[in-house]
Amino acid sequence: MDGNRGTITLHNNCQFPLYVEGVAGVSYLKTELQPETNISDPFRLTINGTGNSVKVATYDGSSDITQIEYSACFQNDRHINCHPSNMIFYDISKINGLSNTGYGIRIVPSLQGCATVDCPSGVEKCDMVYYHPHDDYATKACDVRADLNVEFCAA
Repeated sequence: MDGNRGTITLHNNCQFPLYVEGVAGVSYLKTELQPETNISDPFRLTINGTGNSVKVATYDGSSDITQIEYSACFQNDRHINCHPSNMIFYDISKINGLSNTGYGIRIVPSLQGCATVDCPSGVEKCDMVYYHPHDDYATKACDVRADLNVEFCAA
């Protein structure tokens, strides 16, 4: 945590690679995340109401993805278009298919009092995950200084 804004870190605890693409209006990251490795990125600003998405697939180019979505609201930023400021809003979305049902996925914030999102291995429909574009029940919020640790093949 740098004091102003946290980071999102993907931990690949799986025995196979994950294919990751970060999108914040435009694609900013495309990589293969090898087993037992991780990748971090500072939160990117939400501009004009458009949040950020980290799309994860088990096969390169697959449209069957899980998305880790977030909107970061920073105080005193002239492009801010979300409220309240200094908050990070986050969720797991499976609106693009039921990918990743064979292994667990979890978001664990670094600050106490922030909600963990957990979808255990083998669960086809988790009650903490979005499955339709207009779902509005699964979004969690935390102080924007928290780091979001996303674990794939979570125990």
